[in-house]
Amino acid sequence: MNYGHSWITKGTSCGSGWLLMQTLVAFTAVEVLSQTGAAGVMVGRWAIGNPWLFNQIRQALRFETITPVPLVEVRNYIDRLWQTPAAASMPERARIGYLKMFLNYIALSVDAEGDFLRLMRKTSTEVEMFNLCDRVLLADLTKTLALKPSRSL
Repeated sequence: MNYGHSWITKGTSCGSGWLLMQTLVAFTAVEVLSQTGAAGVMVGRWAIGNPWLFNQIRQALRFETITPVPLVEVRNYIDRLWQTPAAASMPERARIGYLKMFLNYIALSVDAEGDFLRLMRKTSTEVEMFNLCDRVLLADLTKTLALKPSRSL
């Protein structure tokens, strides 16, 4: 399906009136709902990189301003991902790889140039990873996660 919007990567109608799509941003979900008359949308894996997307969709549906997510909050989210229940029994290298799966999505909304993504992929230890996160995500407390991920990376 093509709704004339490059942020929708795929969509399928369900018999229940829901539209299955991999939406990346809140305003796209609202746009698709209004154009299709679907009862709802299912958000794909982009919620990994922006778990705040659900609240942002609710805000857009209420015609409220979408609240940007401070990078400080993103840093806290990364801490929570690191502390998953199985993490204690995983070797450090495996834990870094596990975290990088999430960071590959998060990084697309951190900086349009891809510096965080590129540097994150080069880290190999917990210390390197979290030093980088601190350096990028805590350097400017006024910076926020982009409302849409960069598609040029």
